[in-house]
Amino acid sequence: MTDNKRRILEALSLTNDHANLEWGTPPRNAATVASILSLDVSNVARTLRNMEHQGLVQAEDRMIDVWCEVPKPGHYPRLMRCYWCIETMEQDKAAADAWQAGSKERSRKAEEKMMAMMGQK
Repeated sequence: MTDNKRRILEALSLTNDHANLEWGTPPRNAATVASILSLDVSNVARTLRNMEHQGLVQAEDRMIDVWCEVPKPGHYPRLMRCYWCIETMEQDKAAADAWQAGSKERSRKAEEKMMAMMGQK
């Protein structure tokens, strides 16, 4: 197990609130892992494919909003290969489900806070 693989596995299973806000919940695609670790995305993608063959990660295809300049700048859904860390997959799935289940309440609280800051209620 290389240090690079250990770091990738940690990035795949990051399920704290700060990480979820910044990068979303697991599973994560190669571009997200590369951003978390400040690594080259092509190297991370190749390593993830190797790790899948070694049984360290499990992959699934998911629709992910991806920034694109064409046809016009914005986020567009795209089918992406995403990965779970096998060792922490069940805990990560439970944490991701819990995070998603609370998203409306977090949005409501954030809106209330913004409105209060602007002097509106």
